[in-house]
Amino acid sequence: MSDSANFAQQQRYRREPMDSCEIDVVPRDPGDAAIAAAYDARAAEYIEIAGSIDQMDAADRSLIGQWRDSTPGNLLDAGCGPGLWTVFLHDGHREEGHREEGHREVAGLDISAEFLVSARRRLPHLRFEQGSFRALPFDDASLGGILAWYSLIHTPPEEVPVILTEFARVLGLPEAHS
Repeated sequence: MSDSANFAQQQRYRREPMDSCEIDVVPRDPGDAAIAAAYDARAAEYIEIAGSIDQMDAADRSLIGQWRDSTPGNLLDAGCGPGLWTVFLHDGHREEGHREEGHREVAGLDISAEFLVSARRRLPHLRFEQGSFRALPFDDASLGGILAWYSLIHTPPEEVPVILTEFARVLGLPEAHS
């Protein structure tokens, strides 16, 4: 079993209060820890430069809006950062009148504690989780779609199959083969 697959099987989540927002304490894969530290160190700068949906290109908003509106079921913003695409997926779907009957959840997932503190403060009506793509904190076949917008750029190519297999699990797709 690979280190990443072993890590995925061993992860356990707990929540602790942090600066008036709950934050998860997650055992981290060494690669995830380095990525989290880098984003945590520059979170405020990132949020200022690219922390609002209005700062995103109109073509990107249109493309993601079309995907959102055509994708049934619950959605995950994987690598959500400060939550700009998470709120776009959630609130935009409702505002456009495309919400199907029943309840549709949208959640954000990120490895950066600083991004999640910001997201939870600004968007308390949405669910944000801290975690690794290697072990998503969601049930099998519980999601209709995953937006991973620029979220795999730090993943070594040999680890991408582990992550895509985990994505397939929560989407209810047949297991991917590496």
